[in-house]
Amino acid sequence: MKLIKRQLLLVCMAILAGVPATGFAQGKTITVTGSGKATVRPDTVLIYGTIAGTAKSADEALVKFQQAKRRLLEAVAKSELEGLTAAGNGVAIQTSNGPVGQNPAVVAAEAFGNNQPKPADARYIVKEQIALKLTGIDQAKDEDVFENVLTLVGIAEDHGAQLSNNSNNARMMMMFGNRMETEVAIAIFQVSDPSTLHQKAYEAAVAAGAKRVKIIAGITKTTVGSLVSIEEISVGGVKADKDPTSMMQAVYGIDVEEQNGPEYSAKELGEIECEVILKLTFEITK
Repeated sequence: MKLIKRQLLLVCMAILAGVPATGFAQGKTITVTGSGKATVRPDTVLIYGTIAGTAKSADEALVKFQQAKRRLLEAVAKSELEGLTAAGNGVAIQTSNGPVGQNPAVVAAEAFGNNQPKPADARYIVKEQIALKLTGIDQAKDEDVFENVLTLVGIAEDHGAQLSNNSNNARMMMMFGNRMETEVAIAIFQVSDPSTLHQKAYEAAVAAGAKRVKIIAGITKTTVGSLVSIEEISVGGVKADKDPTSMMQAVYGIDVEEQNGPEYSAKELGEIECEVILKLTFEITK
């Protein structure tokens, strides 16, 4: 972000080079807002699948899980898709009584010695969500991207992975069961590095603010000088001072704002937008 702000200052200086600056008159200023938008095609597609091993003993469940995960990772390594990788989001352990170490009610019961004996048919489940990531799709045709998505789905399903659309949904399903969702987005399209997208949106916002202040200066017969301060109002459509804390995040470790994937992502293949709104303050020199 510091780099972006330095770049933003340089952009401001370039855009405002034509604005006269004849001295600061009695500390008077004028403040305007500038809004800028930019779009870019996503370069990455993500497919999430959960691998699980289930058995009456924890050891046996772990072995089944490790075997299933190894088969999936081997299939990814043998794939001919260039730019395909796989990474896990962390292993979870469940019993038929609920997730171990994640459900606060279970943790509290264990802490105070109130946990009930497990039923005779209790089973252990060891699972992990695996993200299959394919990069470089921004240079591919739509039909080729969709064909690759189907290939990823095939790799996941052929090796026993249960598809889900992000890690938060997987954790919700672990805690509350499959009732949490009946439909999932098979693929998430993502901008892996939004720095270029940010740069274009910042440039557009500064240009819009400079244009607006010139209009106001012309109407009011004043002369505008240097830019003296910049304040971010929002970036990417999220208020800069917004507090993301929620009950789901605090209690379960789930960020509700990330339910649809990373910040610059979409469930459909298309241009992804970033909007920047800035508050710009200029000197009034005359």
